[in-house]
Amino acid sequence: MLAASLMLTAACPADAGSLLKPRDSAPAILPVNDAFQLQPVLWRDGKLDISLDIAPGCYLYRDKIQVEVLEPTGLKLGRVALPPGELHQDEHFGVVRVFRQQLAVQHRVDHPPQRLRIRYQGCAEGLVCYPPQVREVTVESLR
Repeated sequence: MLAASLMLTAACPADAGSLLKPRDSAPAILPVNDAFQLQPVLWRDGKLDISLDIAPGCYLYRDKIQVEVLEPTGLKLGRVALPPGELHQDEHFGVVRVFRQQLAVQHRVDHPPQRLRIRYQGCAEGLVCYPPQVREVTVESLR
């Protein structure tokens, strides 16, 4: 019996705990603010610069992006022209347009807004769709 026990011990790797761990662990789901990093919003030379860095394996829905002015009240942006994005077959919404890696928008605005509300929604490919996000930001004016 002792000999059998010694043979089993010799056959086991030094880190026997590794046998209890799954070989292929599920990919980690990023926190939403890491998946979609909103960069400082800038106004310069009559243009509003808005950009989001999108983590690898994640995408933003084009039709879920909205920008509205909070301050000063009464200032209107009009429709922000987004790039076309790429076609994507989405399991929830069918064929949609999405952004990957980065979304960068320049929008002509004669008077600088002070505060904006930015809405967006996206997913981590094959893992999770994040709930709609709403960010209120102060615009940095560079004259």
